[in-house]
Amino acid sequence: MVNPSATDDRFDAVLLAGEEYSVESVVCGGRIHHLTVTQKITTQDTHRAEMGHTVPADLPSDVRTRILATVSSALAALGLRDGLGHTEVKVPEDGQPWIIELGARPPGDHIMKLVKLAFGVDEAKAYLSVAMGSTPDLRPTRARAAAIRFITSPRDGILRGVKGLPEGDHVASCEIYLEPGAPCGSARDNVGRIGHIILVADNTDEVNALADAVMAAITVELA
Repeated sequence: MVNPSATDDRFDAVLLAGEEYSVESVVCGGRIHHLTVTQKITTQDTHRAEMGHTVPADLPSDVRTRILATVSSALAALGLRDGLGHTEVKVPEDGQPWIIELGARPPGDHIMKLVKLAFGVDEAKAYLSVAMGSTPDLRPTRARAAAIRFITSPRDGILRGVKGLPEGDHVASCEIYLEPGAPCGSARDNVGRIGHIILVADNTDEVNALADAVMAAITVELA
């Protein structure tokens, strides 16, 4: 998190500890509808690369309420009346959310696909409905959980291959971006990814445990 100084043109960097989440919202005629709070899995060093997302986040009800109230206030302050909101927050130990990014835009990293898999709500279709002046149908048609995990290299090197990729009904998507022989590096940012896995399960605990097991079974081979 970066705060501009009020006395000069320099910026002071502030380390904000805590768990990271995002809130996916649809705004129509100034009315804010939050689709979900997304759990964000990141590295814990200074790079803070995003390694995955889970929908919905498993949160105590009071923390979830504070997150949504904070995001609602921020969207209203931004003046967004029609469109999508993707708001990233961190929640320190005191439980008070801090906004680290707010965008009047769709989420990236296939989060819209996770929302559809988990709840049956098509966020892209909702976006188009709002843009065309109609009210989108945001009622969930299912109650499941979905997760994406990104495959990265353990170190810098040349990719030989990826072994142990999962199969089965719980796998909604499995994609490798790089061909053998391509250079790759460790998880220092969101660009240096080798591929991704998208998984579905009945609830958040199950899909997170499944994701842990799947990722533990994958081996990235380097030359």
